[in-house]
Amino acid sequence: MNVLAARSMNTTLFTLFFAALLLAFSSCSVVKDYPARRPFVYNTNIELQGKFTTDERKELTAQLREQLHDSIMVRRIEKLIGWEKGPRFFYSVLQNPPVYDSLNADKSVGYMEALLHSLGYYRDTITYRAQIDTAGAQYRTTVNFNVLPGTQFKVDSVSYNFRNDTINNIAQTTKDTLQQVTDASLGGALIKKGDAFAKPLIAAERDRLTDVYRNNGYLRFSSDELIVLWDTVGLALLRPTLDPIEQLEQLEALRRQRENPTAALEIRLRANPDTSHLIRYRVGNVTIYPDLTSDTAQFVPEHLRYGQYDIVTYQNLFKPKVVTENMFLNRGDLYSQRNYLKTLNRYNSIGAWRLVAIDPIPRGNTDTVDFVVKLTPARKYISEINLEGSQNWGSTLTAGNLIGVNYRLQNRNFARGANQSNTSLRYGIELAEERFIRTHQFSFGQTINFPRLLPRFGVPEALKENVRTTFVFNANYINRFEFYNITSFNGSWGYEFNWKNKLLGIRIPNIELAVLKRLKGLQELIDRNRSYEYIFNDGLVSSNIINFTITGNKKDVTNYARFNTEYSGLLLGLIGSDKIQDQLYRYIKLDADLRKTISRRRTALAFRFFSGAGFGLPFKDRDTNDQSNFYLPFFKAYYAGGANSMRAWQLRKLGPGSTKRPFDLTEAPERFGDMQLEFNTEYRFFLADIRGVLLNSALFADIGNIWYLRENEDFPNGHFRPHRLIRDLAVGVGTGLRIDFGLFLIRLDYAHKAKNPNSEENRWFPEWENNPDNSRFKNLRQNLGKGQFQLGVTYPF
Repeated sequence: MNVLAARSMNTTLFTLFFAALLLAFSSCSVVKDYPARRPFVYNTNIELQGKFTTDERKELTAQLREQLHDSIMVRRIEKLIGWEKGPRFFYSVLQNPPVYDSLNADKSVGYMEALLHSLGYYRDTITYRAQIDTAGAQYRTTVNFNVLPGTQFKVDSVSYNFRNDTINNIAQTTKDTLQQVTDASLGGALIKKGDAFAKPLIAAERDRLTDVYRNNGYLRFSSDELIVLWDTVGLALLRPTLDPIEQLEQLEALRRQRENPTAALEIRLRANPDTSHLIRYRVGNVTIYPDLTSDTAQFVPEHLRYGQYDIVTYQNLFKPKVVTENMFLNRGDLYSQRNYLKTLNRYNSIGAWRLVAIDPIPRGNTDTVDFVVKLTPARKYISEINLEGSQNWGSTLTAGNLIGVNYRLQNRNFARGANQSNTSLRYGIELAEERFIRTHQFSFGQTINFPRLLPRFGVPEALKENVRTTFVFNANYINRFEFYNITSFNGSWGYEFNWKNKLLGIRIPNIELAVLKRLKGLQELIDRNRSYEYIFNDGLVSSNIINFTITGNKKDVTNYARFNTEYSGLLLGLIGSDKIQDQLYRYIKLDADLRKTISRRRTALAFRFFSGAGFGLPFKDRDTNDQSNFYLPFFKAYYAGGANSMRAWQLRKLGPGSTKRPFDLTEAPERFGDMQLEFNTEYRFFLADIRGVLLNSALFADIGNIWYLRENEDFPNGHFRPHRLIRDLAVGVGTGLRIDFGLFLIRLDYAHKAKNPNSEENRWFPEWENNPDNSRFKNLRQNLGKGQFQLGVTYPF
């Protein structure tokens, strides 16, 4: 007991000494290249007075800070570690601070007042005070701004008047049409009663109305044709009266107006609008040049008529149907800016054209507008070689956690259909401790993206713009030294529907065939682990896959969510062939991948949560004794560890559950499961910029594990049970260095097992122990050496 008490006391003293040393070398701020013995701006504070919520106060203060004059604004560089006359930690650097000048403070006050007025604060008061503190030759000036915005003006009413009698140079029918179009759009109005009387909001409403008119035929309409009138006093209150009761009522109304100021808005056409801007156009002739280049003199143009469109082609690079099916401007339709932009975006998004221009040409004094579409083809073939690192959840055949060299050849106009064809060749390796290279992989891939729905059955107009068909074929050869050889083939036909920030992908069907050759190491493992026989074998997958992805960005927050479901055995399971039935896997898999990144200046806080489960489905009565139907095949099973998962563990060296079995090559080195839960978080921060190469770092934690869904006698406590969840979870912590070259990023991570459910102790930092015979420095060095290094390409999430 005395020895333990002494060790505890020593540990406490060491911790206190280290904390004191860290505090001694910490500094709030370091000032460089300052003007000696002259006041310079050291700090700027903004004190916001008034009743605001926490979020409102933060947002308005940030907006006011952006209005500061450049010579008043203070820009510090935050650093984690550095050398400033000795080592320092967690400090900031203020370099070349500007000389303080009260004129710049006055200008800042003017800028802030303009901001407050634009937000509806017309009774503001802004003052400032400069305080100088000396530190040697440094005259540090702190400028404190005191801002009292006052009461914000609110919108009392909004009216839209396009039948005003003061406008005499346009026809009454035009006034009526504009009024009808306006009234029909009021459901989408951006400004309503009770909103702040703010200029940005009023400007946004003018822009909305302009878009409404342009989508209803008014091709030339601009926001300059609209004016906004407002009344912040109340004209009715200024009407003279001799009735004492009415006078008292007016005084009371004026008092309420002062306490809660409001404004009445009226939006109308300006007094003398340009009548040519009020013509309502319809679409006339549409002429398309699908292969227009800078030099067309050497080609003879060919004029074609396809449907309602005229096509002028010089090289006949594209099929007429392909060119016209992406057009949303139809003869006789009312002109719509929405359809104009939709056509422009559609041609740009396909990738077969480098430049897209659509020129509207109104016909004289008529209400018809013709269009000329000029399309400049992109370079047809593009090839590239790049370094690649990938993580594929639950799919060994697609090279999860491998680092490889990838060659890609792209054809941007495959079969003259503006189809995108991508051919790839890849060589990848998997690194391990027991031998430097554990796995070789060779793969060939062919993907063709058709920018349309195939077959060409009727497509709703709303889907026509955002649908594509995808054909995928992959062939892989994987050689796990002394373990197995796999030859696999995968083919799928699918559809992708994209709208707003959502993507729906459907693969019908998805066919996968894996041919496995067991080598000596795998056969020895099967002799010791009977369940491996059901996992490692040939397999045929005939599945349907549906995945749904949604992304979102709001200020400094990025969200990502992906949900995936796969069902195998539905179609081919109906075929009566015994050979197919014996090799066909039947299962259902459900995955969810959720991510969030919160960025602040040069730092970011990132989170990811992944969950997935696969359920084997026995086939009728004959499968009840065949355990291979109770487990996912190894190329569909879940696994953890490696550069993009639980980084304190090597690839496939974690789990299942809290199984206590050695990971020796002759025992059970490969761990798979039917279920996976994982949570990862990172705090990322900037270190340095070395000639354009960014050095970043991160502190991270990984929590998770894999499990079987059914009890497996080869792996006791390896199946999922809710009451053992906390005990089964593994925890890894670490740090890393990220070298960002711009085009790609190399990541070096170092992690420790904070909690290892597969160890005998299953407690926190079981390997982090001190040897009483060693010095503290030697113990620290030995413990640090027990971590796991990981090499990755790009961020893990």
